Amino acid sequence: MGNKAGWLTLYAGIAGGADIILIPELPYSIDNVIKAVLRRADEGKYFSILAVAEGVYDTAEANMKKKERAAKRAERGERTATDRIARQIEAATGFETRVCVPGHMQRGGSPSPYDRVLATQFGTHAAKLVEADHYGVAVAMKNNIVTENPLKEVAGKIPQNLPNAIHEYLNTHIQDGSCLCILMENEEGVIGKAMLCIYTVMPDEINISGKCAALFSVFTLPKYRGHGYMQELLCFLLEKAKELGVHEVFAAAEEKAIPLYQRIGFEIKGNEMAIRL
Repeated sequence: MGNKAGWLTLYAGIAGGADIILIPELPYSIDNVIKAVLRRADEGKYFSILAVAEGVYDTAEANMKKKERAAKRAERGERTATDRIARQIEAATGFETRVCVPGHMQRGGSPSPYDRVLATQFGTHAAKLVEADHYGVAVAMKNNIVTENPLKEVAGKIPQNLPNAIHEYLNTHIQDGSCLCILMENEEGVIGKAMLCIYTVMPDEINISGKCAALFSVFTLPKYRGHGYMQELLCFLLEKAKELGVHEVFAAAEEKAIPLYQRIGFEIKGNEMAIRL
């Protein structure tokens, strides 16, 4: 989180007990990072927590311009510096290394006491199922009792009330302007669509309005892909968002769709893409 605002990661790392903190203001050396991890292991500390700002770059990248740095990462198939650092540490030390993006967890809000108890109950039940070699099921709660459902009975099935829930959501939020839905049509009918959910965050000196948006449900029929239709639709949707005062738009793009988003101005930001309007 924080992109180039290293103090966010610095404070979070200190408060969270991180062993190594990497921030954009101080380009890092991967060799020094690996040495620190190995030193901790030699001291009997077989784990290390790294707090990494999403805008971080190493000493070699420090001498590159932004576009050159992005091009080099694209050549290597790297979406984020964090993923690269994790791979480098694992390759050099043999220690299993995992990446966790706090921004994804925080969007759900802080868990309530009920959430924590429910998660513990579900986890305990799942562990008992594993112990009994009982697989192919999903833990669930029925009538306030924790149990399990066979996956073959629930996988791929749409809840009966889902169409009504979707209709209610769209009817409410399209009318109040918090959701934009753009359709592409021809004589065959709808051939593509994209939606934008507008929400508000705390205003700051960069985003005075506090308005942001999430791009979702982006789709084009296969036979119409590669003709520039979606690029035109997305540009139109972003222009409408700008008219509504949206400052920044976020999108979770599949690997094959990244070039399309980059052509219209999106940049990779952590594990998602973003564009400022």
